Amino acid sequence: LQLRPMNAVAECFLNLSRVINTHSCELLTLKGEVNSQRLTRALAGVLNANVLTRSTLQVTGKLNQTLALNGWGWVSQHPTPPPLLIITELSTDDQKQITDHLSDKGQWCTQIPRYILDRVWCREALDPIKRPPFEFHLLRGKQVSFLLIISPHLCTDAFAGTHLMNQIASSYMRIKNAESDLDQPGPSPIPTQVASTYIQPDPLSTNKLNGSTWQKSLRMIRALGE
Repeated sequence: LQLRPMNAVAECFLNLSRVINTHSCELLTLKGEVNSQRLTRALAGVLNANVLTRSTLQVTGKLNQTLALNGWGWVSQHPTPPPLLIITELSTDDQKQITDHLSDKGQWCTQIPRYILDRVWCREALDPIKRPPFEFHLLRGKQVSFLLIISPHLCTDAFAGTHLMNQIASSYMRIKNAESDLDQPGPSPIPTQVASTYIQPDPLSTNKLNGSTWQKSLRMIRALGE
């Protein structure tokens, strides 16, 4: 088991997650019907390849009100827990509705669709203490499918989430191309968004970004919990 200390940014989100849902979500669009067995294998390989995606949070020392961040730590799990993949079959109407919504950027400014709200934020938050906090929802249709990659902000952000999404898409296509006949077209991954900004490029890093700001935020969050 490999122990890595939690940094100030992650600890802020850990404390925030006790009062609000701090989930992050990436959405991957795939043309064509997705083979769930191949996707499960792709997810398992990616989760095993990254330390954070196979780690849980554990108490490593006495929690206190100082800024000594030695109370929590990431501990990698061996063997890697299997991916948590939840599959929902889509009708033709569902596929068209979601596709139309994704292509209309104006709708995102006024309302987040229910198929995202219900699976990402209007639900119980993932618990990083019980299992690695990564969950996958496959909305599968005949013509087009959608993969939601869900995790709390204490371990991913737009930069890390997009990187993880690209790894999953590449792994799936490698498995598909190795197993499929050459004359059968496969799903083509199309990221719906490209991350342009990020908060923490390496959530497990001990480097500090805007350290004083995050430390002040951490003091305030801890004070609210007292």
